[in-house]
Amino acid sequence: MLNFCLKPALLLTILFTLPIIAIRAQQYEDRVTPILINDDCPTPCFMGIRPGVTPMRESGEILDNHEWVANGRADFPKEIRDAPLFDTVLRKAIVNWYWSDTLPDWIVGDQRGSMTIRDVLVTDMSIATRLTLGEIILAFGSPTQVYFSTSKDGQRFQYAGWYEQHGIVVITQGNCPLSQSYYLPVQAIFVSSQPQISNGVARSSVCG
Repeated sequence: MLNFCLKPALLLTILFTLPIIAIRAQQYEDRVTPILINDDCPTPCFMGIRPGVTPMRESGEILDNHEWVANGRADFPKEIRDAPLFDTVLRKAIVNWYWSDTLPDWIVGDQRGSMTIRDVLVTDMSIATRLTLGEIILAFGSPTQVYFSTSKDGQRFQYAGWYEQHGIVVITQGNCPLSQSYYLPVQAIFVSSQPQISNGVARSSVCG
């Protein structure tokens, strides 16, 4: 009688286990690294612009001629357009641009790209993406530094992770539970130096 019961149970266990094994055995397709890391341009780098290295004048020329950008330097604020002409040092300025129809589908086209200029150099670039936090962690591993914050009512959270080796910060936010964060799209920020990310709150206290 015991053998009679054990055989169907064993069969059911095998039937339920095999799909799990098959799923885990599938090779993970990393689309993050080829998108965010360019072998021909040392990190951090995006669209050929390197925060901390690329001068304001050169970044304007790149945006002028890039197929993903709908508006060029002519649409930038006057202080930025004139600065290269007079070798002006800008304390801090933010440049935004609109995306063209040739944009790859991993970039959110209705949210403008932006970069910060300080003195005469680009210091960071921010891009809204459709890449999820889960994809980022699978591709890059654990961040060098992590920041968590939560809303006063405890129903929402914000996450920021800095990858020092790539010069990239990823940011996302959403509704609790925290486990949903892996499915949320991230803002990718290419930075020239360590960002100012405070300690925030402990992960265990988020969405508690």
